[in-house]
Amino acid sequence: MEFLKRAGTSTVTRQIPLAQQFKVPLLSPVEAPGLVARSNHWAFAVSALLSRTLPLLETRWQKMGVKRIFAFHPNTAIAGYGSGLVKAAAERLGAAHEQALFKLGETDYRGLVTRAKAFEPDAILMWGHGTPDEGTIMQQARELGISAPIFVGNGNPTAKVYREGAGKALNGVIYAGFKYDLGAAKKLVDAYRARLGFDPDFAVIEIYDMVNMIAEGIRKNGYDGEGIRSVIAGLKDFKSIGGGTFSIDPDGQAILPVALYQVKDVEKPLFEEITP
Repeated sequence: MEFLKRAGTSTVTRQIPLAQQFKVPLLSPVEAPGLVARSNHWAFAVSALLSRTLPLLETRWQKMGVKRIFAFHPNTAIAGYGSGLVKAAAERLGAAHEQALFKLGETDYRGLVTRAKAFEPDAILMWGHGTPDEGTIMQQARELGISAPIFVGNGNPTAKVYREGAGKALNGVIYAGFKYDLGAAKKLVDAYRARLGFDPDFAVIEIYDMVNMIAEGIRKNGYDGEGIRSVIAGLKDFKSIGGGTFSIDPDGQAILPVALYQVKDVEKPLFEEITP
């Protein structure tokens, strides 16, 4: 069984022909709309797409009266997908929009942050791969006097390394991401804490769901690639360990449950689900 964790788009693209050739289902948390649709249901994407999480933020911005949005995206292939969605959301709100593309692996983003400050935003959006760069940008934004609320378009704040990178700058941040109910996932959370000493992040929950999807295929059709593939392709209202249910759409994309959260305490950590 092919099973990829945190795989990039290029990796999944190379693996799809192998999945088709050897008739082995491929599951991945890749966020690349339309990519797995080319696989004839041999590849499946289990990820909370920005097209699903951004509407939660958009509703929140509307209620807050946000009129100036500055977005930070990594200078990678996902920027084209993300920036287009954010720009469209800003237009629907009648808000001005500006963005900056940051290079991964740098330590000083003050030039980009200064641009953001000059724009006088009333909302900052961070959407990327979950690398430490994002935390550095948040810290430098606060250091340079940007007081606008910060929003994140995925569940990256649930990751320990992400919180360590952002530090106290992450307190108060609002993020929209995959449903993250640690109470619903208590059995997994307890085992994870006992083994590693900290809570699982949203990606661990996604991966646990993928394992359960495979197990469901085996339970119904045994160790048969074709049989497992057909079960996964037909999943409807499948229970997520993180809360809620999800289904697989005709393109092989999991339509995951999403929610809005605020970081209440980055050190504990403590996340509170809030209404858009």
